[in-house]
Amino acid sequence: MADYQETLDLSSYAALGDSFTEGLNDPGPDGQFAGWADRLAGMLAARRPEHDFRYANLAVRGRLLDQIVAEQVPKVRQLRPDLVTLCAGGNDILRPGSDPDLIAEHFESAVLELRESAGTVLICTGFDTRTVPVLRHLRGKIATYNAHLRAIADRNGLAVADLWSLRAVHDRRAWSDDRLHLSPEGHQRVALLAARSLGLAVDGDPEAAWPPAPFTTAADQRRENLQWARTFLLPWVGRRLRGESSGDHVEAKRPELLPSDPPRPVRPVPNFRSHTAPRRPVCERTPLRAAPPPRGCGPQTPGETPASPYSTISSTGMFPAVALEYGQTWWACLTSSSPGSPASSSGSSTRMTADRPKPFSSLPMVTSAVTDTSEMSTFDCRATTPSAPAKHAA
Repeated sequence: MADYQETLDLSSYAALGDSFTEGLNDPGPDGQFAGWADRLAGMLAARRPEHDFRYANLAVRGRLLDQIVAEQVPKVRQLRPDLVTLCAGGNDILRPGSDPDLIAEHFESAVLELRESAGTVLICTGFDTRTVPVLRHLRGKIATYNAHLRAIADRNGLAVADLWSLRAVHDRRAWSDDRLHLSPEGHQRVALLAARSLGLAVDGDPEAAWPPAPFTTAADQRRENLQWARTFLLPWVGRRLRGESSGDHVEAKRPELLPSDPPRPVRPVPNFRSHTAPRRPVCERTPLRAAPPPRGCGPQTPGETPASPYSTISSTGMFPAVALEYGQTWWACLTSSSPGSPASSSGSSTRMTADRPKPFSSLPMVTSAVTDTSEMSTFDCRATTPSAPAKHAA
């Protein structure tokens, strides 16, 4: 930004939103999550030598826009901060059948309320999902929503943090192990972008080049994808099917305006694989238990039991949105064969096929989310295990 507003004097800040603003997966010094909003508050506090800057974070993971309007916006009327950031609507967009036009209408209603209680309001656009094959089908919705947000900002004199144009987050290292929330370095880059969007001069460039990433083989990526599916995807699918949210029984981490500390240093994360669990051969891992196991697949030779069908799984992208349709899309990934992959080129490869019982058979099949199977990573487990009585968790 060419003209920085060095005269902008902010003594208090309240952050509203969901897990993105709560700061999930960015550990803070107090045992809570920090995140880009905490980092922005630190930058603003450092600009006030009087050390009288106060900060509140009302964001709660999993919150939909209407919940944010009902729970967090009224609190701002009590706090009356100099600055409010509102980043919301992403969880709504991810829901099947969501309408970005209607979501934007509700967003503007919230903005009008906030304008009455805060001097400056900053909003955030959605991220570009161009590099995420499984989320490409949502790119049009997100772009439509972003267009509404920009129009809302123009009509109401709001500052905008343009996450859609932030190319730095297209690097895998900007995201944490769950592939849904930012890493500490990713949060830092968003904080720098937000500060610049307010017209502030900051030390650091949100688009600074990443250091060279270490080489990883396709096998490494498949192992990591499987580990991610077991650790993050299946619990996420389970919550969706049970109608639960990660934010149930969670309260805002900082509900009142309290003194804010100066910004803390960020430890660079040059290699995202350093955060993953030690690797073991895929076939040696505990089988996934999303449902009672279907019939086995793999070599059928006397005296051998085929490897668990759950050793074969397909996954793609940075987010657990392969389960966006409440498990339907996840099954589509499982049953889609990518061109040129071992599953499609070799008849001896073990693979779950559409004629197997489906973990989510009670749901209608939706495959539209898998828009580019040529970029899908396929797990292929040819190993077999010694014959033994089948044991499955209830």
